[in-house]
Amino acid sequence: MSRLLLPALLVATLAASTLAQSPDWLFDRYVKASNPGAEDNYGYSIAISGTTLVVGAPFEDSGATGVNGNQASNSVASSGAVYVYRLTPGATGQWGWTQTAYLKASNANAHDAFGYSVDIDGDILVVGAP
Repeated sequence: MSRLLLPALLVATLAASTLAQSPDWLFDRYVKASNPGAEDNYGYSIAISGTTLVVGAPFEDSGATGVNGNQASNSVASSGAVYVYRLTPGATGQWGWTQTAYLKASNANAHDAFGYSVDIDGDILVVGAP
């Protein structure tokens, strides 16, 4: 199975103040890594549950560990990362995706590919690394 590598993900969201009442879809919303890198493979894995979107980037290079660490270090090649977004209303009433977490393995090592697979169900998030 081949995967299309994209620098950002185009995400369809319902257009209305209440998501469940509108049949109209907007295709002008996208999410992008807060620390984009050319070879990160952002969007390699994705999952959504309710208003939470999870995006894996298994070849992201930060040396951070845990939650919301330093994204700029690029010191651990292909250690991988996961980005968590919430669908929230903006000041103008437009809905948009807001990054709420940047996740790294607690023991990030080179070529771990954390984020190779992701899944979410309610408030349970699972991240795979081969």
